[in-house]
Amino acid sequence: MELKERDLKILLELEKWGAMGLGQIDGLLFWMGDGWEERRRLFFDRVERRDYWTAAYKRLGLIEKARLIRREHGLKGPMFYLTARGHGCLKRRRLSRLAGPQRSLGVRNEWAHFWTVGAGLAMSVLLGWSVKSARELLETGWFTRRRIGLDRPTLPGLLVDTGGGAAVFDLSRRKLRAWDLQLPIWRMFQARLPGVRILHFGHHDCFPGMLTRFARESGLSLIGATTFREFQTHLDRCRFVSSGPE
Repeated sequence: MELKERDLKILLELEKWGAMGLGQIDGLLFWMGDGWEERRRLFFDRVERRDYWTAAYKRLGLIEKARLIRREHGLKGPMFYLTARGHGCLKRRRLSRLAGPQRSLGVRNEWAHFWTVGAGLAMSVLLGWSVKSARELLETGWFTRRRIGLDRPTLPGLLVDTGGGAAVFDLSRRKLRAWDLQLPIWRMFQARLPGVRILHFGHHDCFPGMLTRFARESGLSLIGATTFREFQTHLDRCRFVSSGPE
């Protein structure tokens, strides 16, 4: 199979994010329309029947037949992964930036991963921010488990340069003991990037107040929180509840 430039971009994005949904690949690399609404649907929402008629789905099928990518059935439609053969293709062209492809996420982690990728794509494509994924932070040495003194910490979701300063975006952890695991990570980022904002997303309307109260009690400022719905609806106009001064 002769790979086109866009095919290589698909492989590179799968290396960066680990796994992506059909709509996310379509919205990032195949979308030709104007406006935010349809692209935002592709980044965040469940795949619809019409999405299987697109050029993106047909092209992904050809790349899959070449065994450069693989698919798994996901909660919001097919999830695509880079294969070892696809990663080798990038390495031969000296395009690869990371050590290897992502393992299967499993049902437990898939939804959080899907939403994190959607948020990262919205920030980079719709808002024009510079976004690093957790895989980039971990595999390029920017973030290491040893540095924060934990064997298996919860990795941050995204490191973002908004143009007005750095921000770390992550998903909520439902239990307080899981938030305790975040404390060394928050402190590490605030030590390495003075003034960085740590911004968390959660499901329920009560989440922003709960997490920022926990941050204040832990002596941390510049911790912000909001709901998924608020961010998905308003993007850069989204309101974050803060644990300290903005």
